[in-house]
Amino acid sequence: MKSIIEMASTFPRKKNDTEPKFIYELCKRLTSNFKVIVLAPHSLDAKTEETIDGIVVKRFKYFFSKMQKLAYDGGIANNIKNNRLVALLIPFFLFFNCIALIRILKSEKIDAIHAHWIIPQALVAIIARFICNKNVPILCTSHGGDLYCFDNWLFRKLKIFILKRCEAISVVSSMMKDDIVSWGINANKISVLPMGTDLKNCFYDDKSIQKKDNGILFVGRLVPKKGVNVLIEALKYIPDTITNFRLDIVGDGPERQNLEELTVKLKLNHKVHFLGAKKYDELPAIYRQYPISIVPSITADNGDREGFGLVCVEAIGCGCSVVASNYGAITDIIEDGKTGIIVKQNSPKDLGEAITSLLVNPDLVSNISTNAMKSVAKFDWTCISDKYSTLIEEII
Repeated sequence: MKSIIEMASTFPRKKNDTEPKFIYELCKRLTSNFKVIVLAPHSLDAKTEETIDGIVVKRFKYFFSKMQKLAYDGGIANNIKNNRLVALLIPFFLFFNCIALIRILKSEKIDAIHAHWIIPQALVAIIARFICNKNVPILCTSHGGDLYCFDNWLFRKLKIFILKRCEAISVVSSMMKDDIVSWGINANKISVLPMGTDLKNCFYDDKSIQKKDNGILFVGRLVPKKGVNVLIEALKYIPDTITNFRLDIVGDGPERQNLEELTVKLKLNHKVHFLGAKKYDELPAIYRQYPISIVPSITADNGDREGFGLVCVEAIGCGCSVVASNYGAITDIIEDGKTGIIVKQNSPKDLGEAITSLLVNPDLVSNISTNAMKSVAKFDWTCISDKYSTLIEEII
């Protein structure tokens, strides 16, 4: 069986971790065709090496355990934004990530490297491959934030340098492919392949569950690019005649205190409820309770923005009608007016009016939900993992 390395800056640190699980879910399915080794940063209380569902997980330490604050809990870009001193860890992160990868390349026969995110993973892969003098092909998957965050001329040059040296590139939306092609990267080596969702066994609707009357749901990390502040402000544009709605926010992150203060300031604390982070396995049951789910993503001040937005697919799979802002990938998922409603990004007024249109028209909610569930089958992990397996085989 051929061996591959999956490089990532986020991977579940322990059972029931609230970190995003999409790379774990992909790796679990790739084990049918490959020996999968995951290389991810270490975190306090996480094991440096273990095997999970057939996946060999190696976590590299890059500083004193209690001070490893660069990755996880909101992501690298947001952790740096919230504490500039965290950026001092970057050289150590790159160095020890590279050392860990070199050790694997020298001790095992590796047939391909799959680097999630251009910087730092694909950069480290290129450096380690050069040092080891190994002709190991690299597939780089850009999830969005790595493509758009820190987009000054220097980082743009670095990203182009990296992408030109990868044998294949996958991006999670067609807009991202267009942007990379405009940089002069060969379109023939770029595939549009988002991460997947388990629509058959987890994120499916259950008609026996009664949905909450006028329940509105947000699920996601509380970081700037998620646009939760816009969602809270949008509630002021729901007419006073509609009183029986509530917004439940599932997730946690560095913006939580600011969002709670905004809720109080707008006198919406009786309508907005912060439920905190939930285990991934709990999310389907939560989605099924709500008729409406909101994905109000925006472009953050540092350029960070959503690449694909799996929560949109998860919500649709569980029977929610989705209102989403017009961030890049949304048209890959939603047909406006038929399988969801798309509104102008960063516009509380437009978002509030769209939510109102659903609150006053239950038939519209039902029709959108029915149409949308039929349209998202292509995002099931069965389809997505097969395509990733094929792509990896093609570059080996």
